[in-house]
Amino acid sequence: MSGYQVEIEPIKSTALLCIRADDDALPVLQSATGMAYPRKARTAAAADGLTVLALSSDEWLLRSAAARESELLDRLRDATSGVHAAVTVVSDHYTGYRLRGDDVLCVLRQGVSLDLSRMHTGEHARLLFARCGALLCCVEYGRCYELFVESSYADYAALWLEVASGRHAGPAP
Repeated sequence: MSGYQVEIEPIKSTALLCIRADDDALPVLQSATGMAYPRKARTAAAADGLTVLALSSDEWLLRSAAARESELLDRLRDATSGVHAAVTVVSDHYTGYRLRGDDVLCVLRQGVSLDLSRMHTGEHARLLFARCGALLCCVEYGRCYELFVESSYADYAALWLEVASGRHAGPAP
């Protein structure tokens, strides 16, 4: 079986921090990271090796290199003392995969019910992927996506992706 033209690789060394905050805390968060946070859900902003994904009007996911996790956590916790905000490390909660290639949409459409034609470069969505909770980020529409699944489903998701891409000849998960 030749399979689809898609590369699947694990995303390694990524820090993920979940940030919940009200409007009063937003300026200190932005000052602490040196970047504006997007306010519209499903949008993202990136600068200086940081990416902020707006999950809702009061929740963001901050992504960076794993080496910066402690420094960012300390900086954000210091900045938000005295305001209504919470910063939580969720790096171990998710496992990421980068999918790229001409047939990436063919593989993804097998596992999601979201209309991917409506998801543009730079957007993301929380969804069910092959029956497990996930976050899908569109890096380049139709060519490159990043998929973060709950870590307890990582082996299942990796096998599912291999089967869906046509690289695994065994029984489907």
